[in-house]
Parts: sequence; structure tokens; C-alpha cells
Amino acid sequence: AEIANTLFGLGIVAILSRDLGVELFGLWVSVFSVFQIASILNFGFPTIVVREGAKSVEELSGILRLVRRAQAYLSILIIPLCVSIALLLYGKNMESLEIIFVGFAFVSAVLQQINRAGLRVIGQAPREVTITFLDRGSVFILMALVSLMNLESLTYYIIAYNFGPFLGLIYSLRIINLSLPNEIESKFQLFEILRMSAPFGAGLIARPIRDGALKVILSVLGGFAAVAIFEIAWKAYIAGTSVSKAIRNRDQ
Repeated sequence: AEIANTLFGLGIVAILSRDLGVELFGLWVSVFSVFQIASILNFGFPTIVVREGAKSVEELSGILRLVRRAQAYLSILIIPLCVSIALLLYGKNMESLEIIFVGFAFVSAVLQQINRAGLRVIGQAPREVTITFLDRGSVFILMALVSLMNLESLTYYIIAYNFGPFLGLIYSLRIINLSLPNEIESKFQLFEILRMSAPFGAGLIARPIRDGALKVILSVLGGFAAVAIFEIAWKAYIAGTSVSKAIRNRDQ
């Protein structure tokens, strides 16, 4: 699953960089990197879901509803912040503002995480593989179709890029909702969940924000072409590392 996810990602980058061109692809990556601030929506919630859900699976649905409410409140602040920063940094380089919607794919991927955590609690962790294939696989297939059919419009690529993460979010939400009783409320209050989650949030959000910040800085100092080259090289490196690791594990 890890190899497939990595190869899908590499394929997506290959299609986008070829069809959009270096400059527009670099802008795409830069906008996406700004939205990595939305990692704050995780806020340590997956850790709390696993820890508290394992203590009482019956209360898991109530905990998840409370966490989703907290994420909704945080989204009211975080998403406009991401949009504003992207427009401030790159607005003059945007021929069309629709490229802003690239970042919403990352938001959907972040929101998947608490559902994935819930699946681990109830012993359905293998479903995460299905979610990953639905997410990355559908994006790759749709982008390949757009490219092969010569529908090389930015709008179509943005729709395809968002479709996979949104599909993964809806599927994970449906699976967890069907697996849990909905009538049991959580014993926790909203602010209590926030207080408990905060200490775990730093580790979950630090890496995505750090990686995003590096690309944003690169876009400002080196331009979009530099960001595009860095992204392609990084994805190729990750793919090579994943394949090598899988081969070593098989031989052991």
C-alpha cells in the first residue's frame, strides 16, 4: 500500500508537471504548501480518538462527533487564513483564482485522519488501505484521463485533485458511522477535548507545516520553477526509497 501510494503520487506529479508546465506546476505546489497550515485541524485529535476510544469503544461515536465539531470551529479560522496568505503571496501570479482550490485537497486529507484513527480503534485498520487507494488511485486515474483526452484545462485537474481526498473522506466517514452506534454521547466537553488534544498536536502538525514552509520560502526566493524542480526530485527520491525498503523487507 505504501509503495502504491508513493507511485501514485509520483505519477500525479509527472502528469501535472508535463501538462501544466514548470511555472504553473510550481505555483500549484506553492499554493498547496500554504494550505499545509491546515494541519492545525488535526490538533492531536487522532491520538485522543485512539486513546479514549480504546478505553470505551461505546463512546467512540460521541468522541468523534465532538472532535468534528471542534474541527468545524477551527476551520472557520484556518481556511480563510490559508486563502488570505496564498492570495497575499501569489495573487499577482494567478491568472485564475481557481488554483486556490488546490489547497482544499489537503484539508480533506487532514479531515480523514480522525476517521482513520477511529477505524484503528474498532479493529478495521485494513480499511485504511482501501481509503488510500480510493484517494490517491482515483486522483491518478482521473488526471490520466484528463491528459489522454486532451482536456488540459486547469479546472479539470483541480477537480481531479480534489476528488480523491474528498472520496476518501466520505468513504471513511461512512464506514465509521455504520460501525458505531450514534446515540451515545461523549462524557467530554468541547474545551476539554481541545485541552487534552493540544499536547499531542505539535508532533502531528510540525512536519507538514515545516515542509510547506520550506517550499513557500523557496517559491519566494527562487521562483516557481525552483519549487517545481524540488517537488519532482523529492517525489522521485521518496519513490526510490519506498521501493528499496520494500525489496529489503522482502529479502529478510
